[in-house]
Amino acid sequence: MKKHIPLLLAICLCLSLCGCAKPVTGADYPAVFVHGYSGWGSYDERNNATPYWGLGSTNVENSLTSRGYRVYMASVGPVSSAWDRACELYAQLTGTRVDYGAAHSAQCGHERFGRGFSGDPLIPDFTWDSAHKVHLIGHSFGGATIRLLLDLLADGDAAEQAAGADVSQLFTGGHADWVCSITTIAAPSNGTTAIYLGNEGGSISASTGGSYDARLDHLEFMPPPSPKQTPRWQRPIFMITTTTRSMT
Repeated sequence: MKKHIPLLLAICLCLSLCGCAKPVTGADYPAVFVHGYSGWGSYDERNNATPYWGLGSTNVENSLTSRGYRVYMASVGPVSSAWDRACELYAQLTGTRVDYGAAHSAQCGHERFGRGFSGDPLIPDFTWDSAHKVHLIGHSFGGATIRLLLDLLADGDAAEQAAGADVSQLFTGGHADWVCSITTIAAPSNGTTAIYLGNEGGSISASTGGSYDARLDHLEFMPPPSPKQTPRWQRPIFMITTTTRSMT
């Protein structure tokens, strides 16, 4: 537990100091945690046995909840692109079906729509808008995910807007004020050399067997059945290197 105290303190400090439009303080808004590459969240059954945020020795969600914070752990594609992950995060927060965008889906050759969250939103009884903001906290690739989500909320996407009618609100822009702050923890904000792995004879593959849900339905990968037992997997160690942006 002691080795995770700095992480908890850093997150608590970020949530406490990220002020938004008064009279509501930043700490009144829910905090959404987004895992990194090959990670998992509250929609994944394995999270019950080994929370990604805490890795078994502690439970960050429970620790922060006991301190009065409203925290939620998203589950986005563990091996998906930042774009796909941002779209999935948006759907979980709005309680809608994942829309990867007509232009993006056509360019990448996969289905436009993914899983639906209308009956199972990440934050129950919550309407996400400028009056009901969220804090976004991302670890590793989760940092890139939430930065892209904020960019899309703020500026939209011209290609998606030009693709025709029925454009997701995510791609229309003008919604930067839906986010109170973003905080990244050990995120590859300046890029990563891992991108060269596939070009040097290595390979990165996604398995849908066992308890691992790769969340690649739109690529015609089906999720696995519910596991009877969650296996132990080695996970990255957290680094307390944070960047924070407050939205006004």
